[in-house]
Amino acid sequence: MSKDINNDKNKKGQPLQKEYSENGNIAYAEQLSRMNDELRTPLSSLMGTLELLMNTKLDSIQEDYIHNMHLASENLMGVFNNILDISLIETNRMQLKKESFNPKILIEDISLHYASSVEQKEIKIITDISQDIPNTLIADSVHIKQILENLLSNAIKYSRLGTDILILAKIEEISDCTANFIVEVTDKGIGMSEKFQKIVFEKFNQSIQGGVNNFAGTGLGLTLCKQLLKRMGGDIQVKSKKGKGSTFTFSLPVTIKDETNVNKKKRPPFLSKILLIDADKLSNKNIALYLKSWKMTCSCVDYGIEGFKAIQKADLKKKPFDIVIINKNLPILSPESLISMIRTGNINQKPMILVIQSQNSKIKCKCNKILTLPYRINDLHNALLELEKNIEEEKSTSVIKQKENKVFYNILLVEDDDLNQEVEKMMLQKLNCEVSVASNGDEAIQQSKKQHYDLILMDIQMPGISGLEASK
Repeated sequence: MSKDINNDKNKKGQPLQKEYSENGNIAYAEQLSRMNDELRTPLSSLMGTLELLMNTKLDSIQEDYIHNMHLASENLMGVFNNILDISLIETNRMQLKKESFNPKILIEDISLHYASSVEQKEIKIITDISQDIPNTLIADSVHIKQILENLLSNAIKYSRLGTDILILAKIEEISDCTANFIVEVTDKGIGMSEKFQKIVFEKFNQSIQGGVNNFAGTGLGLTLCKQLLKRMGGDIQVKSKKGKGSTFTFSLPVTIKDETNVNKKKRPPFLSKILLIDADKLSNKNIALYLKSWKMTCSCVDYGIEGFKAIQKADLKKKPFDIVIINKNLPILSPESLISMIRTGNINQKPMILVIQSQNSKIKCKCNKILTLPYRINDLHNALLELEKNIEEEKSTSVIKQKENKVFYNILLVEDDDLNQEVEKMMLQKLNCEVSVASNGDEAIQQSKKQHYDLILMDIQMPGISGLEASK
């Protein structure tokens, strides 16, 4: 009888305990959200102020200090984002937003963002983006970016000095309008054991060498990646070998937006023949694919001597190369020596020279155009068009002038925090914007009635009328 009574009590208590638990989780998530907002506000002011300082006159030591502070601030913001997102997922309050985005630009932007952080470790980030990927996909691009940033950040952290990180992206079509978007991030770092691979996506796990955790971090990044992908209907896997490196592969379903002009770049009217000199076969292959998609004739060689012979041969046949693209890190014959041979050699029609260099290995002689790794593919396309316009001019870079198109906008900034208001206003003014300020939703409504604004930047959480209510 006693056992039955206890069982009956337990059964009655279970729904109540569940309700307490759910209410507690919701309260916990709400408190985390409020705390996160309170922490973000001063951190946003700090990051904005640091960006403004970067544009002032600083000596090299001050630049290093500011740069390191900005990186630390970004890392801290990333920690806040991870903690908040995990709490939202666990309380089933995560909201996904599907929107159009360009996957190629997204990957290139992330690579560029991390360029400065890999410079000191002499790491090169290589992107291999399939030509088959459409320019526009529909999915939650914000969280895809967050996943890729977590994976790339880990790859940089665990990579050895002087190694490469490869980001490979491809698409597998399921139907005319849906597909699997697949991204691989491969590093040549410390790798991990088979045992650790089984628990690497669990909370607070980090790679441990010799019983000691040698790397900073919360151990939440990969957990968040796994949970976000699960919410989006995707998955993530890891293949790794201790001492050899790791490959993280994630895939998720996306919608393909109808587009009729994929990869249809206009052919430059004068330049149609290009020589690419690059010992990195993957880089050679990727650039050649893009050049051919832009209807340019491209030849590829691995070494400087081969390149010089190809230029001489083409010149003798009176079918000279219009542009020579040279990778700065050429073995045997240096780019400087090769450029000198081209400039002073017995070549009737000298080609325009475009050098691709790394952040810490810069060319020491004059050429017509320089691209610094990592760069956007659109930067390469624009560089070639620029060289085309200057094909009959002098080789000096001084004749290649970049025109700045200044856009002026009339903006209303609605922000209740005085410090953030001041920082954001200064940043917008540096972009040649005319800025008016409102401190709350009511002021914003009144000012927008009196004057037309091209854009209103609205803070959401404000005393009185909130940003969302004012926007309505």
